[in-house]
Amino acid sequence: MQAIIQWKNKYSGEIGYVGSVSAKERCFHNADRGGAKNFKSQKSADKAIEQLKEYGEAENNDFYVICV
Repeated sequence: MQAIIQWKNKYSGEIGYVGSVSAKERCFHNADRGGAKNFKSQKSADKAIEQLKEYGEAENNDFYVICV
């Protein structure tokens, strides 16, 4: 099973997908659905979301794992 991560801005309602997660910049790069990073499993996608929370990205965004 593969998974992608969708984000939704808590304030504007804007929706996008995580194209990559940068440990160096401590952020994620936005992508459209076709450019979203494919994670090997839900567990690896959940791990990426935990990183994003540590980077403070969850202050403005909600993250959802979508199985593809």
